[in-house]
Amino acid sequence: MRAEPSSVMEEESSLNISCFTETNTYPVKIQWLFEGNIIPEENSDVLYIDKVNRNQFGQYSCRAMNRVGTQQANIHVTVKYKPYLQKNESDSQSFEAVINHPTPVEVLIQSFPRPDCAWTKTKGGKLANIKVTPIRRDVFAVSSTIMLQKESQFGLYWMRARNPYGILDIKINLVSRVVSIRPLKINCDVSSTIELQCFVNLNHSSNWTSLWLHSIKGNKLQEQSGITLGNKSTLTIAFCDFRDIGDYTCTWSSKNKIYSSTYPATVAVFGSPILASQNVDLQTGDGVLLIVKFYSVPEPISIVWLENDERLHHNRSSFMRTIIALKISDTEVNVDGFSTSLY
Repeated sequence: MRAEPSSVMEEESSLNISCFTETNTYPVKIQWLFEGNIIPEENSDVLYIDKVNRNQFGQYSCRAMNRVGTQQANIHVTVKYKPYLQKNESDSQSFEAVINHPTPVEVLIQSFPRPDCAWTKTKGGKLANIKVTPIRRDVFAVSSTIMLQKESQFGLYWMRARNPYGILDIKINLVSRVVSIRPLKINCDVSSTIELQCFVNLNHSSNWTSLWLHSIKGNKLQEQSGITLGNKSTLTIAFCDFRDIGDYTCTWSSKNKIYSSTYPATVAVFGSPILASQNVDLQTGDGVLLIVKFYSVPEPISIVWLENDERLHHNRSSFMRTIIALKISDTEVNVDGFSTSLY
């Protein structure tokens, strides 16, 4: 076999590969293969490629067959080309970042020969050196680390891959997680209304749907749909009461992927104490122990016991923090509360 003008060439050059056979037994059937796969409708003794591209880099084989047997010859074609993003990689690569934590970034690129890489544009985060690791002869993993120190450093960072045949500018987009909720903590006065907002940081969010999950200490209580506008979903909590306390996470989903918020929004409701339970325990002799458990935000200022609407003035009562059970959305959940007793 012979490649003309050479088996090493630049992208978009023309290529002829000739297959030479010697035999005294005819007919001879010619078959061409690329990387072991048959090239359809190519059966002459010359394989012609008008403009070679980077995906035609590899081994070509000519297989000659007659009624006596089969022989095959191979030749490796090397295509020199500028760096490209690996197939299926988008123009802008998004990575979740947290302030004061190193964020590893990695992008796969095709290039031959091996590219040199450097940072070209920055939002002010601390940048590590760029490492270029070969995956195979013409595919490389380009990786580094960025550490952000403040909110203004989120956004686009640019690195450039260069070889003698051209350059590739790679956009690294650091987002505050793919899904983020604002605010993360909010207080609601009883009977008031609050809003939670959830954002998905993706370039194309028109086909995504959002869902909110209300939970308390890991107990799932209720799923709710917010109002979606573009990449924002808004959950409105109207006429707050104790049943709205807890954590709210947000999920965005498409046909193939699901993204959830890493950190939930925590809602506290400020209002009058809510009775959780009351018990009467008979003690030895004539004694009786009265126990009342309740939920209260803010913390109670004082505890007053009454008998027949008259205030009791003695020191036989106690008050302490404890875990109490509340029924919310038909589910009994444990929350932080208070207990008082009278003996």
